Amino acid sequence: ICAVVLFGLLPVFMVWKGRYLMGHRSDLPVKGGKGLIILVGLFAAFIFFYQLTVMLKIPLFPHP
Repeated sequence: ICAVVLFGLLPVFMVWKGRYLMGHRSDLPVKGGKGLIILVGLFAAFIFFYQLTVMLKIPLFPHP
């Protein structure tokens, strides 16, 4: 769970705050914009909650 927060959710929050709340611009723009940031954030959130359910032994997702 720590890795998902550190490498998934935290960068998304940092980019969102820097680009859209503080107005920072870069010479090296990444294609995708808000849609890609949201997609990466949703994927990281899914992995976070999946790992949480596995750790707490809550059978929300089928296991092989």
